[in-house]
Amino acid sequence: MEPAGTAATNPAYFSELTAQINAIQGTGACAEIQRVVNLAFASIQAELTSIRNEIAKLVPIVAIPSASPGAIVTWITNFVAPYEAALVAFNAQVSAIISGVAALAAAIGAAAARLVGCTITIPTVA
Repeated sequence: MEPAGTAATNPAYFSELTAQINAIQGTGACAEIQRVVNLAFASIQAELTSIRNEIAKLVPIVAIPSASPGAIVTWITNFVAPYEAALVAFNAQVSAIISGVAALAAAIGAAAARLVGCTITIPTVA
């Protein structure tokens, strides 16, 4: 297992969800799409919440203390740099998730449109 903040978000997850939604056909398709959407968005929200909780922990740590230049260099070298890398990775993950959610929402809308009388509620992720 990779340490938190070092792995990129898996874009295939969104592609696989899109393919799964696109493959749903026939009787009960609308309900099945809604089930898949509810599960996916609950998972997405949980991941975003976890990442943002980690970001909130990292932001105060990366503040450089006011001290001598040597102390600042030591602080950055020994402490801040690893956290800054994690912060950058987490922010990239949030961006990738947001992009994936947008593509997934478009696929959900298209799937609902092709099924007569189907309305899919897309949960909000924040």
